[in-house]
Amino acid sequence: MSTRWRRTVTWAVGASVLGGGATFAFKIYEFIQTAGRGDMPGFAFATVFSYFIVTMGFLCLAAWAYARGHYHDIEEPKYRLLETESELERLETAGGGPGRTPVAGSR
Repeated sequence: MSTRWRRTVTWAVGASVLGGGATFAFKIYEFIQTAGRGDMPGFAFATVFSYFIVTMGFLCLAAWAYARGHYHDIEEPKYRLLETESELERLETAGGGPGRTPVAGSR
């Protein structure tokens, strides 16, 4: 895949996410305005408020992961998993893997 294509796709996805986020922020603004006027029943306020809290938690978690560099090399865990799997298969075929461990109390 060419660098230009990847950059275009990245910007398109970013613009879509930004647009969705702006729409969500506008809905939250409308929600706060409606709740301030007293036009909304209490049950709807509690439900939407809890969704807002969960969303804020998710955003904090995503920001923390980004700040810690978890999105720096997203391919590395895949290769680590494949290496671990091949090592476990090698151990099982050699007779010393997890599939060969005796259960306590069995003969």
